[in-house]
Amino acid sequence: MHGLERRVVAAGPTTAFVLQLALDTDLLVTLPDAVTRAARDRLGLIALRPPLQLPDIPLYLLWHQRYDDDRAHTWLRDLATETVQALFAPPNA
Repeated sequence: MHGLERRVVAAGPTTAFVLQLALDTDLLVTLPDAVTRAARDRLGLIALRPPLQLPDIPLYLLWHQRYDDDRAHTWLRDLATETVQALFAPPNA
């Protein structure tokens, strides 16, 4: 589409793992900005915008139906939703 191609050389199970993997290499890691904000400064990594528009990725909360009407679980779900929305909001929003 844009004449770009990628070559995947590694994949990792956690954000911490792939950020450590990228240290002192010319490897590129693709992660949401919100996931790396705290760690990248500590590790001396820089963040760049991708060269193309990427689609939004939906996030879902899942729970067993027995908790649908549980007030404490409803509170926890609402808190989790607010927290994730704040975490993934653009930095200057």
